[in-house]
Amino acid sequence: MAYIASAIPCGILLDRIGSRTALTLGPFIVAASALARGLAPDYVTMLFAVMLFGVGGPINSAGGPNIVTQWFNGQSRGLAMGIYMTGPVIGGIIALTMTY
Repeated sequence: MAYIASAIPCGILLDRIGSRTALTLGPFIVAASALARGLAPDYVTMLFAVMLFGVGGPINSAGGPNIVTQWFNGQSRGLAMGIYMTGPVIGGIIALTMTY
């Protein structure tokens, strides 16, 4: 729910501060969420830690395609977007395959 509620404000923030700055800030927010989840002593703290991820996630989700459109043109943009979309899936498949 936090991801959905913060998607529009995070998109506006992305436009205001720029893609490069936002994509530097976004992963730090996600990392802070992971750290807070690991250190959460109770339900309320865990809830706020997960909600923090809901703030950093939209920055990363909207910022990635924005960077691709800024850095690539023409056919190379299509290739870059394809790699951007399939890279995490392929990485997840490889990671799960290697754990057998």
